[in-house]
Amino acid sequence: MGSGHLSEFDASMHYSGSDAPFAVLPFPRIDFGNDASLDIDQDLDLSCVSCFSKLAEDAVRSEEISVLITGKPTLKVQALPTAHLDIHKTVTLPGTLLHTLFSDV
Repeated sequence: MGSGHLSEFDASMHYSGSDAPFAVLPFPRIDFGNDASLDIDQDLDLSCVSCFSKLAEDAVRSEEISVLITGKPTLKVQALPTAHLDIHKTVTLPGTLLHTLFSDV
């Protein structure tokens, strides 16, 4: 792929069906050559506690939950023009076994 970078950006995380993000992850710049690796280890400040509470409540009651991640970084690869990205990705995460354990009760 060659050398380049993905700019830093704020990744907003929304629980399914909510307009308000429950948290914003400041995503660092990633420089890459033929490969890239990124480890993120940081605390998140919850910007909407009630949104996150709903996510946690539904995670206990459901087999899976969905989180929407949005952001607008730029991508630069060698001499190519800078690409302005619009990330809009839904990630499906497993819920807990409580839903399965008590579904017949």
